[in-house]
Amino acid sequence: MMPGLFGVIADGWGGIPTDYLFYYTMDNISGTTLNDEGGTYNGTIGGATTSAGIDGNALSFDGVNDSVVTDLTAESNLTALAVSVWVKVDDDSSNRFIFGHGGEADPNGQRFIATVFNDDSVIFDIDNAETGRISAAFPPARFGLWTHLVFTYDGTTQAIYESGALLNSRTQAGLSLDYTINLRLGSYEKRNSPFTVYYANVELDQFRHYRRGLTTDEIAALAAEF
Repeated sequence: MMPGLFGVIADGWGGIPTDYLFYYTMDNISGTTLNDEGGTYNGTIGGATTSAGIDGNALSFDGVNDSVVTDLTAESNLTALAVSVWVKVDDDSSNRFIFGHGGEADPNGQRFIATVFNDDSVIFDIDNAETGRISAAFPPARFGLWTHLVFTYDGTTQAIYESGALLNSRTQAGLSLDYTINLRLGSYEKRNSPFTVYYANVELDQFRHYRRGLTTDEIAALAAEF
C-alpha cells in the first residue's frame, strides 16, 4: 500500500483497492476484539477460534454458536458495495453463512447476505430477496479448499466472482442498504419474531468490505494476492 495525497491508494493501477469500509486480516486480534485495519469498525468475536488461513490466521466458526458481530449502524443508503473474502467450506448440505444482515420481517426489508446454500449454490442478497438476489453454483472442486469470493454491486450490476472469474451477474438498478442492525460473520440473524440466529460451519480470512463496487481488474488483483 502507498500513502497518497488524499490518503491510502491502491497498490498500483488496477491493484488491490485499499479504500475499504473495514478490513479484517484475522491476524489482528485483541482478546475478543477483531481489529479493523482501518481502525473504524472493530468486530466482537463470539466463540470463533483461530485456524490456519490463506495468509496467517483465519477464523473458524463451528456452526453451533460462533460469530463475529460488527456494529455498522452508522452506515446508511449504501447504493453500491462489495465484499472480498477467502472462504473454506465443506460439502455438508448445510447453509454456510459467510456474512449476514437483516432478512425476513426486517422493518425496512433490508438484507445483505452471502451464503453457500444447502443445495451448494452461492446466494448473494442485497436489499430484499425478491429484487436483490443472485445465485451461482459453488464449484464442487473447491470444497475443503481456500477459495476467493467477491460479492459486488456497483449500482447497476450485481455479481459473484470466484477466484477472479465471473460466476454470475445481472442488471438490477436501485438496490440499496441501510445497516439497521449489526453485520454478522459466520452467522445470520433472521429478522422474524422472535429473532433467530443461524450459525455456519465455515472458515473465513481476509475479509474486506467496500462502499462501492469493484472492477474486474481489482477483483483479479484480490484473487491473486495469495
